[in-house]
Amino acid sequence: MSIILGYLCLLCFCMLLVKALTRKMHLKKADVFFMRVHKYISAALLVIWVLHIIFVFPVLKAHNIGVLITGVLTAATMLLLIVLCHTITRDKRLNLQVHRRLSVVMVLGIIGHMVTYFVD
Repeated sequence: MSIILGYLCLLCFCMLLVKALTRKMHLKKADVFFMRVHKYISAALLVIWVLHIIFVFPVLKAHNIGVLITGVLTAATMLLLIVLCHTITRDKRLNLQVHRRLSVVMVLGIIGHMVTYFVD
């Protein structure tokens, strides 16, 4: 069950990343659509992520410590992104820069998490 939830988290995250790509590629209609669903997908990601953590606990000892470390770092980055982006609302430019940088860190964390999982 935890692997399915992990893949659902990955799917949600990829859908959130598509938002950035549609903006860069000047796909107006797609960009507007993904902007509308951004908060809902983020909320789904958060709920699925919590379930992923709950279902991972029973099998935690069966995996390499690298899987745990990359998972915790990615989770911490996601929580930091949520907290900072809801507290730096006055300066939208700074908010967007922090959001983008933390998203890149999350991409690296997710890649590391998946690599360490499959190498394990």
